[in-house]
Formats: sequence, structure tokens, C-alpha cells
Amino acid sequence: MSLNSNWMRVCSAWIVGTALGCGPKTPGGEDTTGGEDTGSSSESGSSGSDSTVPTGEAPTDPGQTGSTSQGQDTSAESTTSDTTGPGPTQEEIPSDPGPYLPGIDGILIVEELRSFAGSTMIDGGAGAWAQFFNAAGAQGFMTGLVLDPFEGVEDCGVFVFDTDGVGGGDDITFLGADEVHVEVAGAMLTMEHGSDPFYHWLGFDPQDDPAPGSRFAFEVRGGLVGDADLPGPVMPPELLFTAPDFGAPIGRGDLTLQWTGTGTEPLDLRLDITDSPQGSRQWTEIRCRMTDDGSFTIPAAVLAAVPVDGFASIYVRRHLDEEQTDNGSTYLARGTSALDIRAGFGDACDGPPDNMTACAAAAEQINAVREACGLLPDPLTNQCPSFLADLCVDCTGYYACVAAGWSCEPDGLHTDIGSCECE
Repeated sequence: MSLNSNWMRVCSAWIVGTALGCGPKTPGGEDTTGGEDTGSSSESGSSGSDSTVPTGEAPTDPGQTGSTSQGQDTSAESTTSDTTGPGPTQEEIPSDPGPYLPGIDGILIVEELRSFAGSTMIDGGAGAWAQFFNAAGAQGFMTGLVLDPFEGVEDCGVFVFDTDGVGGGDDITFLGADEVHVEVAGAMLTMEHGSDPFYHWLGFDPQDDPAPGSRFAFEVRGGLVGDADLPGPVMPPELLFTAPDFGAPIGRGDLTLQWTGTGTEPLDLRLDITDSPQGSRQWTEIRCRMTDDGSFTIPAAVLAAVPVDGFASIYVRRHLDEEQTDNGSTYLARGTSALDIRAGFGDACDGPPDNMTACAAAAEQINAVREACGLLPDPLTNQCPSFLADLCVDCTGYYACVAAGWSCEPDGLHTDIGSCECE
């Protein structure tokens, strides 16, 4: 599977902040992965002053977790802007600038990403992307509730955001290059323009998936960027969770994570929870920064702060960074191994709703529509993860609503599930 199809599906399916390496920013400061063409034809653009966070795109399948927030990272400290009495307050939570830093003129990333629905791996792929810019250093922000502040490595923070929250974009000016190439399997391949003129990407063929320790050289030619020949990023050791398997919902007790490999840089984990598979107007975000030594426990007190049960989206990545210079410009070369996991969230209950049966019926109906349009059916395990059997949120009506929104028309496949919600 090429990274293009994998990345477009995964990043639009839930959220991956730019700081986590999943989606580049547009000149407006937003995550562009899976987004629309900005329509700009110039070679440079400045970020806007406002940043909005969508409720999310409709899921492809009945059990797919939807998007909640894009491009926002609350791992930085927060600044109080308003108080509403005792308890959590609305605060301006700075976004993490990620690789968009003063003194860095461009980013060159090769990422291997694996996607799981519960315990089942449903997709995997690798690819490269690049952007070039001037970053003045001004951070964006989003207003939200701080339920538990983030305090650095070996800690987790808990935040609640709403689509009515106020935000501001990072101060970044993007630059266009005429051509960008990346060396894959001994050949220099031309990267395509992404959803705007400032973003270049290339999805790898499966046989070219990067091995740990492999390096990918980049060439940059022309435009406002100028020429550069760079050794490029080195891939880190592969990252996979060995425990838990996420076949059951995440409860509110201690959650011990175990994973393969180690690294010198901390792992950033983001866990977003909404009450509906397709996202909602309000979502809870847990951010953890973990020493990359193979295990970390998210404390029960952190998970107990989450105010809703529902659907969780997890993104975690391991990266290796190098600063590389040519022709007076400095580039951040980053190799990344990342995981995207859809899971359930909430404590166990007696007699949970029969979400699995409802989802399976919807999946059968959807696959019939797909086949009528000449598309291959999607496996049941992809559409209906095993954690649905124990999830205490009643989404039986949601799945029936999703299936009713699929149809095969003369001009192709149509979906309309904007009003589908769990009870």
C-alpha cells in the first residue's frame, strides 16, 4: 500500500497534529493531509492569523473513528486567559511548532506508518514528504480546558477542546521549489505537489518500504528554495506495540504500554476520545511524552479525568532527526516509524449494547453497495473492530444510519452520514 492512500485515509480519519509528523501545514497553518487544494499558484505564502479545528470528516466505514482536531498540539505549557469559577478554566494552549522552527529552512521526512483497528492491522505503507519555509517563531494556540497540565518527559496532560474554541496560527512563510527528488531503491524519484504548491510527497511501492537504518537522499531544485543536495533522513528502529492489543476498550485504570525497540528521543503519544466514531464538537485529548525504553504506564488518574466514554484514536511515533546544510540553508531530515490505532474507551458494564451485530449488518449493506459500484468489499475486521463487543456506548442506531447513507449512483459511489450519532 502506498503512503498516499494510507496517509490520506488515516490522517483524515482521525487527527494527527503537524508536530507528530503526519501532515504538513498549508500557508494557512492548517494540516493539509487529505485537504482541498488551496488554489494558490504563487511560490510563497504566509500563514493566516486564525486556525479552526473541524469536527471531522465522515468515516469511510461504520466502525471508523472520525476526525476531531487537526494541526493542534497541546504538549506545551498553557496560559490562563479566562476563568469561569472553580474547576478547570479556559486557557490559551500553545501549539507545538514541531519542525517549523527558526533557523530551519525546510523539512525532509520519510515515514513508515501502520494502522490498526483494535488489534487488527488494516493498513501499512511508507512515503516521503518535504516543505520549505521561513518560520518567524510565533506559536499558534487553541483555547481549551486543562484538566491535567503537561509537564514534560514521563508525564501526560489532559485537555478538552471544542470546535467553538478560539485559535491562532503559527507565523510561517512557505516557499516553493521547482522540483524535489528522493532516492528510493537506487533511483532518484520526482516527488509530486501535494494539496498546495508548498508540499511535495511520494508514496513508496510496498517492495521499497524502508528498513531501519536505511538513508534516503533528497535533491531540491529551483524556485525560491534554490538548489540543495542532502544525505536525507535515516530510518529509526521499527515501532510496534506488544501490549496491550486494544481488542477491548481502554478502561480508566492504569494503562501499561509496551513496544518494540528503543531510541534516544522521547516518544510522543496522542490519544483523542470522542463519543462518536465520526468525531464530535467536543473531544478530550491526552498527550504523553515517554522515554523510549520499551514501556510506559499512563496513570489511572489521567484516564479517569476523561469525561466521556466512546472512541479513541491513538497516534505515536519514533523519529531520528539530523540537521543538514547546503548552499546556506539548513534542513531538518527526519526518519519516522509511526502507529495509528483505533480503539474503544470506557469502563466495562453489564450487558453492553450489541454494537458488533449492528456494525456487522451495516458492513454487509455497505459492501453490497461497494460491489454494485465495482469496488472490492472491505473486510469485516476493518469495519467492525473487536472492541465494539464490549463498548458501553450505544451506537447501534449510528451504524444503521451510516449504512443508509451509502448508495451507488450512475456517477459513482455516494455517502451521506453527516447526521449519524451515537446515543
